[in-house]
Amino acid sequence: MKDFEAEERVKTHMLYRHVGKCGLQVSEVGLGTMTFGAQVSEKNAFLMMDQAFFSGVNLFDCADIYPLNGGIEKAGITEKIVGKWMKTKKRDEIIVTSKCFAKVQDHVNGLGLSRAHILSAINQSLKNLQTDYVDIYMAHSFDETVPLEETLRAFEDIVSQGKVRYIGVSNWSSWQMEKALRIAETKNYLPVCADELRYNILFRRPETEIMPMLQSEGLGAFSYNPLAGGLLTGRYSFHKMPDGNDRFNVDVGGPLYHVRYWNEQCFSAVEKYLGLCKQWELDPVQAAIKWVLSKPGISSVLLGASNPEQLTGTLCAPNLLLSDEQVNMFDELWYLLPRYKQEPVH
Repeated sequence: MKDFEAEERVKTHMLYRHVGKCGLQVSEVGLGTMTFGAQVSEKNAFLMMDQAFFSGVNLFDCADIYPLNGGIEKAGITEKIVGKWMKTKKRDEIIVTSKCFAKVQDHVNGLGLSRAHILSAINQSLKNLQTDYVDIYMAHSFDETVPLEETLRAFEDIVSQGKVRYIGVSNWSSWQMEKALRIAETKNYLPVCADELRYNILFRRPETEIMPMLQSEGLGAFSYNPLAGGLLTGRYSFHKMPDGNDRFNVDVGGPLYHVRYWNEQCFSAVEKYLGLCKQWELDPVQAAIKWVLSKPGISSVLLGASNPEQLTGTLCAPNLLLSDEQVNMFDELWYLLPRYKQEPVH
């Protein structure tokens, strides 16, 4: 196995940021794992996690429903791969997240944010991850069918039991998070510490309400999809449908990424983005990640990859320098895009 500890650490100078106002610190970039067990084999997943870890990454992001588009049949495979890898490392040097909400069992209570499902889901995640605790446990989406008080009490209980150290949410609106914070304040529960949200040059909707709220309340922000599913790399053509093991292949990633990005306006914005990167001699992958890191309130950017080679360049992104002019020019691309109705979450 490649000696990433000796070779890769010298290439990056990883910095760490607090998760909002709480004491926990995470690397500026974290590793997203939803491709593990589908697009990425266990062997390559181990290589990628080693590569990230020995480059200074301490944040590894999971969910009980991963791998992407695997459904009930494959739910938990990603956590099991990450769990096997974590057994080879010192547990207290790793920040691992997981999430619950999606349907992972074939019965009526096998999904959502009911007390019944949360208590079952955390136990299964701990088993899959081969650990006694999850550092940050997140509600993967908002559950309109369950009283928020019930959800938060269940989270408080698993915190009290030592199974979870911090709680977070993903894909929630600002009013939903505000309501959760007020309930936690009233009941003296451990409050939400972070929001995991989609945010990139082609999707800046969170700037309207969510990100100002996070900063006001002192919550951290983990950005996923910083490369817009890979669109900002420039490797796609609008008139050629991807195949093979590609995320934009509907057999791999489902229709979600097409709904989000596969339209002529997005491709036009990407063309302009790539032109700016060429003009300034910037690597477009690193520039897209650094753009996210330049925004206020971001605790960490979650990197996704299909192979170790892709990860090599992205791990160096925090070292890139962007001028205010470059950031502002990238900002302008958002205003070229149409505004769409809310699409399903990942």
